[in-house]
Amino acid sequence: MGRWSRTLLLPIAYLLAASVVTAVQTWVLGPADRAALVDWASTNLTNLRGRPIESLTASAFVLEPERWSHLAVTGLALTALTDRFGNRRAALIAATGHVAGTAVGQGLLAARITLHDAPTDLRDMSDVGPSYLVIAALAAIALTGRRRLTRAPAITLLAWHALAWPEGITHANVTEIGHLTACLTGALLGGTLALRSRARPADSVAAGPLRHMRSRRDNGGPQPNSPRV
Repeated sequence: MGRWSRTLLLPIAYLLAASVVTAVQTWVLGPADRAALVDWASTNLTNLRGRPIESLTASAFVLEPERWSHLAVTGLALTALTDRFGNRRAALIAATGHVAGTAVGQGLLAARITLHDAPTDLRDMSDVGPSYLVIAALAAIALTGRRRLTRAPAITLLAWHALAWPEGITHANVTEIGHLTACLTGALLGGTLALRSRARPADSVAAGPLRHMRSRRDNGGPQPNSPRV
C-alpha cells in the first residue's frame, strides 16, 4: 500500500480532498451554503483580484453537488498522467493547465468588460471545477501516451469536449476559451517533458512509476504490497 500511495500520490491526494468537499456539498450543506461555497471558490474576476491563490486552489476541488462522475474522470485522468510523468511533473502539467485556462479565459472577459462588450455582472460569475486540469492532462496523454489503454480514451474524451469549443469560442465563452488554452498548455508542456525524458533514458524510467513497478515484478524483483480493501 505504501509504494502505491507514493507512486500515485497526486491522484490519491486529489480524490481524497475533492471527495470530501463533494460529499459535504451534497449531503451536509443546504442550498444557500452550497451557493456560498461555490461563490467563494469561483475563479471569477472579483475573487482573482482579491484572493487569487485561494480561489485558484479551491476551485479545482469544488464541483457542483452530485457530480461524482466528473470526479471519477478527473481521478482517472490524473492517474494516467502520473503513470506517464511521475507525481511532480504530472502536478506541473495539471496545475499549469488550470492556471493558464483560468488566466486566459478570465483575462479576455476582463478585456471585453473594459470595452463594454460584456456585462459587468460577469465579474462575479460562478467558475469552479477541475475541467481545465483534466483537459490539460488528457491533451498530454493523447500526445505522449505510450499505451493504447490510456491514449485512446484520452483522445476520445478530448475530441468529445472539443466539439463544443468552436461555438463557445465564437461567442467568447470563458469556459470554452479556457478549455482550449488548457488543451494547448497540456500538449505543449507534456510534449516538452516527454522529449526531455527521451533524451535522458534514466529519467524516463523514473517518470512512469507503474511501468517501473511492473518491470521490477517481471524481472523477479521485490513485489509491491497489495493494496488493502
